Amino acid sequence: MSQLHRSPGVDFSIVSSFGDRPLHSARIIPERGSWIEIEVTKKDVLAMRIDQSTKLAATTFLRALDEKFSSTDKLLELFYEVEDVKVEKLHPEHYSAELIIDTDTGEELCRPGAMLGDALEMIQASELKTIRVIQNASDPLILNTLAEERLDFLAEVTEHEAALLKIYGRLRPGNPPQVDKARQLFDEKFFEENRYRLGRVGRFRINRKFEDDKVYTVCDETEQSIRADDFLAVIRYMMDLRSKRNRAHIDDIDHLGNRRLRTLDELAVEEMRKGFLKLRRTVQERMSRQGSRRAQQDRRPRQLQEHLERHRLLLRTKRTLAGRRPDQPPFDARSRTPTLGARTRRSQPQASRLRSARRAHLPLRPHLSDRNAGRHQHRPDRVAGHLQRDRRLRFPPDPLPGRSRTARSPVSSISLRADEELQARARHQ
Repeated sequence: MSQLHRSPGVDFSIVSSFGDRPLHSARIIPERGSWIEIEVTKKDVLAMRIDQSTKLAATTFLRALDEKFSSTDKLLELFYEVEDVKVEKLHPEHYSAELIIDTDTGEELCRPGAMLGDALEMIQASELKTIRVIQNASDPLILNTLAEERLDFLAEVTEHEAALLKIYGRLRPGNPPQVDKARQLFDEKFFEENRYRLGRVGRFRINRKFEDDKVYTVCDETEQSIRADDFLAVIRYMMDLRSKRNRAHIDDIDHLGNRRLRTLDELAVEEMRKGFLKLRRTVQERMSRQGSRRAQQDRRPRQLQEHLERHRLLLRTKRTLAGRRPDQPPFDARSRTPTLGARTRRSQPQASRLRSARRAHLPLRPHLSDRNAGRHQHRPDRVAGHLQRDRRLRFPPDPLPGRSRTARSPVSSISLRADEELQARARHQ
């Protein structure tokens, strides 16, 4: 059935209050992809989360969105008024808008965004003439955020790459930091249309929310990804909420204007898309696994493959010979069949079928039982062969008492025994 969802776009609210100060928050909700939650902490630091991950500074995400806003000096110029002041006119309450380094010793005197404080005497004692400082820093939110950012441990890369690595460490904890993988993950998560999309409704609501901002540029609804200008507008709006200026207000998330009806066909399409994505992932994993196996087999030397083949053949022969009886014929391991000179062993059904077929074509004696009919001493062809070679035949014990077990004339003995057996059967009947 159709469902009522929170509409894509951006919403502002108050999470909690710390004393008399309300702690504001914002949510950037896409039609498809990761939610971005921004909030003000009790220390007046602007922190954010990506899909319920651990907190990180909001300025770090802004650095990663666009390399143009990756430097600290540029960020300070976006939110504060910066001007050059002579060293003689500096005050300890001034905030530095640049990295101050002593030209003689190379020592760092003050970091960008930090208060001059005790470093003012060293700055005035140096050969520096002018310093870029922030005038009228009424809201220290961005300054506190820059102080909590802590990107110093990545001095070998640029600030843009350091921000990417910081986000990669939050989303993939435990993985070794690599710039290429961090950039690939960030692009897939926020710039690939199949993974992240604001939708036409989300883009329309963002444009309507910030259309009064003089710095913000309204874009076309075909732009589905989040831009650095969008994130900057969100931060400026939160600063307006804190200072209560420019008609900034809190959104009511239960208002129907901030809700959207998702129909049945849209829900069905979304479920089908998830199913096809899962199927594609499964097929790719199996294909990569099969390809890796073939690559490993191709990398093996030919001699190693021949050695393994001989080893498998030897094991197969040992297993076959271990299960055979000593009276069975020898086994040829290569052909897996008995040798030509050996008698093949037949199963009991096969032997009975051969015996019955043999009986059908031979003239059997009618007075003998069916069990003894196939024996060689009762077969006329064998008897004829013995007669031709003029040999004496030895017969089994006579069923009638008083008869000799040998006979000089095999034919007469056989006929006599047949007559006597017929008479015995007639008497019993």
